[in-house]
Amino acid sequence: MSKLSLACFLTILWGVSPVNASYPASGYSDTVAVLRLLHNEEIAASRTYQAYASQAISERHASVESFFAALAWSADIRAENTAAVLKDMGATPIAPPETKVCTASTRLNLKLMSRLEALRMAKRYPMLIERITPEGHAAAIRNATQAWKVDTGHRRLAAAILTGMESFLSIGGRIPKQFYVCRACGAVDSSVPQLTCPVCGGPTSDYRIVDTNHRLHRSTELNTHSYTEDKRLCKPNV
Repeated sequence: MSKLSLACFLTILWGVSPVNASYPASGYSDTVAVLRLLHNEEIAASRTYQAYASQAISERHASVESFFAALAWSADIRAENTAAVLKDMGATPIAPPETKVCTASTRLNLKLMSRLEALRMAKRYPMLIERITPEGHAAAIRNATQAWKVDTGHRRLAAAILTGMESFLSIGGRIPKQFYVCRACGAVDSSVPQLTCPVCGGPTSDYRIVDTNHRLHRSTELNTHSYTEDKRLCKPNV
């Protein structure tokens, strides 16, 4: 598959804007294409999770807001990590254009993550890793593999939170009130691991808390999105 056809194929499959077909890193054309795709998707994910966090706090789901804020922070960390690998290869990260973020109810946003997105992710990452493995760029393969593990953990948490919200008379009692983010790889958990980060193997000192008192990635006062209008114009996908 040619460089341009790979970029077009990934664009059709995941709806990400085509990346520049010029690859400075000789011998790593597919790797650069995949990393640029991942970089774009992490930036888009951060914007989406910020919108989900704002939606959650508007519904008085403070713990879920904290969860989505942690995911936004995680996506920022992963975007930075992917950009660093690209730059080391002599390639330039290309940020995606700003797009409207459509939000549904918090329950539907969680369902989208834990059910529909999980099915797509199960096929997406193996395909991407298979594509870049023949070119043998160790840092790029590690980056994509860690992103797969982090996303898997995100969706496992989303499913657990959704179960807590939908449990009879749970009133959110089963939903963790605080979440922690590994600043090295973006892994998210409701507690700090006992030994090392299960994704990147880094020290637990890399984990930082994101709770309802932190406004790292969201603020209803500073948010530029009109979520009332978004909900009127955007229909849920589930």
